[in-house]
Amino acid sequence: MSAWVFTFLLGLILSMAASAQQSVQTSLSSYGFVGDYGLETDTFTLATQASVKYQHDQWALRFTQPYIFQDGPAELILLEDGETGEQFLVGSEERKQRSGYADPSLNVSFNWPKKSRAGRWSISGRWKIPTADQAQGFSNGRHEYNVNLSRSYRYQRWMLHGRVGRHLRQDKEFADNSARNQVSLGGMYFLTRRTGLGMSYYHKEATQSQNDDVRSINLDMRLRLDRHWQLGGHAGMGLSDSAADSFVGVDLSYRWKIAN
Repeated sequence: MSAWVFTFLLGLILSMAASAQQSVQTSLSSYGFVGDYGLETDTFTLATQASVKYQHDQWALRFTQPYIFQDGPAELILLEDGETGEQFLVGSEERKQRSGYADPSLNVSFNWPKKSRAGRWSISGRWKIPTADQAQGFSNGRHEYNVNLSRSYRYQRWMLHGRVGRHLRQDKEFADNSARNQVSLGGMYFLTRRTGLGMSYYHKEATQSQNDDVRSINLDMRLRLDRHWQLGGHAGMGLSDSAADSFVGVDLSYRWKIAN
């Protein structure tokens, strides 16, 4: 059913008028996380993600594939796309190293209005596809979904943004609740037309009732190198045991328009 829905949405995007603006963006990012997650020993995680995004006017479709290296007792089962809300199944206190592909994800979004100087609305859906190795802790073997509603507002050199969403699980095998709410609030100040500095707060309900909610503060930098290339830098800290104590990251993207 899930595959059919995303196939239908992809077909809908591709069948739109040929006069609409089209573009493709490829991105490569790498994030390093350090945290104890309530254990006595820290776990280090290096997450590298490659993604391809196709945009057709107000619609966008993106595929993301993460690769994970970990050193520590906590086991990663889900990496949130673009956030620090990673969820862990707690293993033994014994430290161990592991690496491999995590679950890929497919994201579809729609933005409106088409043109606005004041900001835009966005609704998006994300499907995590359980294909990674469960024995190594890189997947929980379940389909998971995220539905988000976002709003951006531009005021002079400021771009303010907020997002509310719902995380849905296929079942409750490892969690008390199969659906969790999440919210993100923040803003970015543009020093120039190409350079921006921002801060945001992220909150998500815990995976299990005995765990803390995921809470973190994030700092972001955006630098548009030219018409095609964009560079981003990120840093942050967790405000609960369910989030990494600290993280840093960098991403590089290239975007080009498709001629009609």
